Amino acid sequence: MKTILFILLTSLTLSAKAQGIEAVLQQIEANNTTLAALRQQAEAEKLGNRTTANFSDPEVEMGYLWGSPSSIGHRKDFSASQSVDMATLSGARRQLVRQQNLLVDEQMDAARLSILLEARQLYVDAIYYNRLCQHFTLRHEQAKMVADMQLRRLKEGDNTRIDYQQALLDQHMTSGQLQRCLTERQVTMEGLKRLNGNRDLIVGDTLFPAIVLPNDDATLMREMTARHPSLRALKQQLTVTRQQLTVNRREGLPRVSLGFMGEYVEGEKYQGVKLGMSIPLWSNCNKVRQAKAKVAADEARLTDGFEQRLNAVQTLFKRQQGLRLTADTYREAMEKSSNGPLLQKAMEAGQLSVIDYLNGLRLTDAAIEAWLDAEREWQRTCAELLIYK
Repeated sequence: MKTILFILLTSLTLSAKAQGIEAVLQQIEANNTTLAALRQQAEAEKLGNRTTANFSDPEVEMGYLWGSPSSIGHRKDFSASQSVDMATLSGARRQLVRQQNLLVDEQMDAARLSILLEARQLYVDAIYYNRLCQHFTLRHEQAKMVADMQLRRLKEGDNTRIDYQQALLDQHMTSGQLQRCLTERQVTMEGLKRLNGNRDLIVGDTLFPAIVLPNDDATLMREMTARHPSLRALKQQLTVTRQQLTVNRREGLPRVSLGFMGEYVEGEKYQGVKLGMSIPLWSNCNKVRQAKAKVAADEARLTDGFEQRLNAVQTLFKRQQGLRLTADTYREAMEKSSNGPLLQKAMEAGQLSVIDYLNGLRLTDAAIEAWLDAEREWQRTCAELLIYK
């Protein structure tokens, strides 16, 4: 156990080398393997989108025809043409590609913020376990001191074996609580390491970061909701769908083909401009109707998504208010009722039984855990709200 305490105290004294939360988030954003893969995927999708805005390939035809009877000679044909559809010619397809690439950016940003939210919440958990481990480290040392004192008194005949057994039980309980905190802290740090591309991070803070939230008035909550990355992605998806409707309408116009054509026979040649037109009677059938239905569906998704997110924002505001009040209540109670030193003096002076002394400490432990747990949950809730800023 001494080794564990040494490791804990050493790690918690590294706060001078530890990074703050913003520095940690910057490292994770740079080193996260999921984000690296998503960036490459986004680039590939953008390149794929750009290929749809290119003109169709030109067509070249060549022919060599043997004449019969041979006296009429042979004929050589050559033609080259380029077809152009109105969606590409008018720039509607290029505009669609631009909107599709913006959608890729919004989806990428939503994924990025989701990973950073997980990292921020794990950082809060690390601070929570640092603080809790710090508390139970002191409690374990205190419990060991009390157990040693009760053993000495037992040998001197100044107390009973029950008192010693109770003190020894408290020592084992605090040892188990400390071990649990160390384990949870290690798991939390492994989570941060995973997000950081399997690179170690140091979190030595024992104080939660200060957070200032805006007022929860109705107008502000609607503005914050509209800024949520998932809502921005839905809004951009609707823009893409509307632009696709424009493209489909332009594709319903005739496709023009312009080129050169030459026909050569012995002693004669014909050459000139070749003009063609393709009328999309069947290929564009129901495409416009389908695009209109998709626009209506995406509009409904956006409306539904906004209402759901607005409800989530309102719930988060109410939750953080309740947690803030709970944490403040526990903190004020701890400040007014912290009587650990008084309990120890009374116990050492024989004015308080060992059992009453230990019960008082355990009540303090429960209050500290409840206070820190409320603080942690408030910080995690605020982290979700910060996405909307």
